[in-house]
Amino acid sequence: MALSLAGGSDIPGTPSTLGRRLGSIPRVGASVSFGAQRVGMPDLTSSAGSTPGDETFTLFGARGNVAIGFLDGIQLAPTVGGVLSLDALANYSIARLPTGAGFDGNVTSFGVGGRLGLLRESFSLPGVSVSAVRRWTSEMSGGDVVEGTWGEFTSDMTVTSYRATIGKNLFALGLMGGVGWDHVDGDVTMRVRLPVEGQGDVEGQARGLHETDRRLFFLSAWFTMLVYQVSAEIGYVEGSDLQPSINHSGFDPSGRQFFGNVAFRITF
Repeated sequence: MALSLAGGSDIPGTPSTLGRRLGSIPRVGASVSFGAQRVGMPDLTSSAGSTPGDETFTLFGARGNVAIGFLDGIQLAPTVGGVLSLDALANYSIARLPTGAGFDGNVTSFGVGGRLGLLRESFSLPGVSVSAVRRWTSEMSGGDVVEGTWGEFTSDMTVTSYRATIGKNLFALGLMGGVGWDHVDGDVTMRVRLPVEGQGDVEGQARGLHETDRRLFFLSAWFTMLVYQVSAEIGYVEGSDLQPSINHSGFDPSGRQFFGNVAFRITF
């Protein structure tokens, strides 16, 4: 869920900060992106009294981004500039959770952060930047013990995303690679109904803090037309070291998950 809301690059289709146009007038970039990823998890619709099966589905998400260039950075040489430049970032995301997989509605997030330029792209040098964004999500839930499933959960999430990117335009085309790290935490309430020998189905409830870290890697390419740009991105996120405490048939949270995004951006 966190990956669908955060995606790969914080600003699609550019490895550099936006900077300023004339004097104190900042550049502004706005983009909308659409993504998909394959997700595997224990089946929330499995009946109580049975071993939970696996559920695999495609998770779709959309994200709107706004970036504003605050600092133009330091110009060290004619082709070496944008050092310590800074953009402010804000975004709104939505992930479509399938009701057929036992979820109750979609999840949304709002995030703010910044992108620090280490080197602005020039004729001879690539653009290099790092960024950090904090996202707060709406509550999400799934399963329904009352309706006879083995378990249910309710959770919120806070996602802290760090990204580092490097890339360069090749005339109208551009290429960029990046690495990231997502830290996810939030309160989780779970109810389960499982068979206990000699006691039949027994229901229990627990509440606690969910916390996990994951690294991701991504590549993107784009095509620029004046101030408009279309980009595509592919990548994968490493698995979690968390292990489920409920027996299930084959679900492995340590496996990689792949994702892809397409985006449209305008800069003015």
